[in-house]
Amino acid sequence: MNGEQSFINNLNKVFIPHRSVIEMEALISVYLVEFNYEIIKDIPESGLSSQQLIDILGVQENFAYMDIIERFISITVHKIKPIAMYAREHHDMYRMGNVIAYSKTRGALYLALHRLKSKFLLIKEYLDILKKNDYQLPEQDAGMRLKSALYEDYYERNKRELQVMIPTMHVSNRVKNLMDIKDRIIGEQIISMATFESPSKLMNLNDIQINFIMRGIKASLFVSKILFAKSDILNPFQEASEMEIEIEETMISNDFIPELIPVMSNYFAANDIRHLEEYYKIFEFLMNKVLDGINYSLRIASGGQINIGRDKFLYNTRKQ
Repeated sequence: MNGEQSFINNLNKVFIPHRSVIEMEALISVYLVEFNYEIIKDIPESGLSSQQLIDILGVQENFAYMDIIERFISITVHKIKPIAMYAREHHDMYRMGNVIAYSKTRGALYLALHRLKSKFLLIKEYLDILKKNDYQLPEQDAGMRLKSALYEDYYERNKRELQVMIPTMHVSNRVKNLMDIKDRIIGEQIISMATFESPSKLMNLNDIQINFIMRGIKASLFVSKILFAKSDILNPFQEASEMEIEIEETMISNDFIPELIPVMSNYFAANDIRHLEEYYKIFEFLMNKVLDGINYSLRIASGGQINIGRDKFLYNTRKQ
């Protein structure tokens, strides 16, 4: 019962009101099918208007996409207030936020960070179970390559979460035909955008799988960074005492997920457990750094009021 009530509260207070976060994440993920993340990487720091972002993404002819951007920038981002860390000069203005007064305005930011963290946790949870089971795949995945099994699990669980966050309309085809939806995005389309697997003649299946995961991570990172930039925080994941690695760069580095997952999969296929364990330790070290960095950003966003475990999701997205 408690789990069910928690689920309903999250649905009513977070997922539905801040749907624009998921819409923007889905739009950026589609953009990254054709374009490199480096093109838009620094946009969050520039404070662009919705029209400027529309022009950069090249969606001037798509009214539905333009509506997503307008709604996200003009409504969701606009509501974000500065975060109280210290008094500072910012663009020739003296600003100081108040986390207690403004905490409710950061629901969209919390959701964006939840989405970012959940994508890493889906990967970590699967590999943690693999290790716990002495590097044996679950029965339903027996016979598959490790990378493919992990991807299938990631894809299905991520899609289920989206289906929870974006309730779809259950109406007859006759009613759908009467509704004017040609210039707007409905729930089913958002889920399709966010879960679009880019079939490319230039990619093999394994590359498509890694590309899909990284597109989702980069899209969530991009959305989170835009919201943090409005809060005057440009490097939210890097704790001052953490100088060992650059957290944000690690999230999207080719040396992390795109490199380590295929290597571990190859050693798994060769039944080379010794080398598999060695690379798992490297993966685990970097993953823990990333998750700690996201948790740090949650503490920053909430003025220290949100402290969750490394392996914990911020929101309940499952009916108990």
